[in-house]
Amino acid sequence: VYVGLIINEWITNAIKYAFPGGTGAIHVMLKVAGDGFEAAVSDNGIGQQQTSSRRGSGSHLTALLAQSIQARTTLRVNGGTHCSLHVTKD
Repeated sequence: VYVGLIINEWITNAIKYAFPGGTGAIHVMLKVAGDGFEAAVSDNGIGQQQTSSRRGSGSHLTALLAQSIQARTTLRVNGGTHCSLHVTKD
């Protein structure tokens, strides 16, 4: 459930913010990785804007959800935004 909520938040953010001038691509990926799995959402939009040091409520929510399942998240901005979640088995 937590993984689904995190992915939903990332997809929602891409839809809302990545393409202010029109359309683009959003990719969702889930794969087995080592002793767990990786889930990722990436877009080819404008990239997440870091206009202030204050994180939005969605970023705070995804961080808390990831922490609660002992997962880690990464964010990469390069020709769009790529968010990934790395979950390992206990």
